[in-house]
Amino acid sequence: MNEISASYNKPVIIAETAYPFTVDAGDDHDNLFGDGQQEQGGYEATVQGQATAMHDVIAAVAQVPDGKGLGIFYWEPEGFPSPGRLEGRGWQRLENMAMFTFQRQRPAVVKRVPLVRTGRSGGQVIQATS
Repeated sequence: MNEISASYNKPVIIAETAYPFTVDAGDDHDNLFGDGQQEQGGYEATVQGQATAMHDVIAAVAQVPDGKGLGIFYWEPEGFPSPGRLEGRGWQRLENMAMFTFQRQRPAVVKRVPLVRTGRSGGQVIQATS
């Protein structure tokens, strides 16, 4: 991000990021991210692991020089389980990456979406703990 921002003198964002809060499936579809991907992903697939992953992504964006790290877009934060066959609905295999539990509750550790920057000067990144 730093190199791209500096090379083109443009602000940057992270688009469509996500990380799972569990390896369990909330419906009858296999998930794209399961047990085998935790080591590769670098974080546990838990609520705390999801919060830590998002904290680290946000912190990386916040550290882009000259305030040019604008923020992130979380991919499908409301991707709830979809029982049955739903052709053409991509989230049916990604519900474990939503920002809500399968029962549509927000876990305590992700009760708010953090801001990368507060105002034009200075940045503030929340801690990834409950």
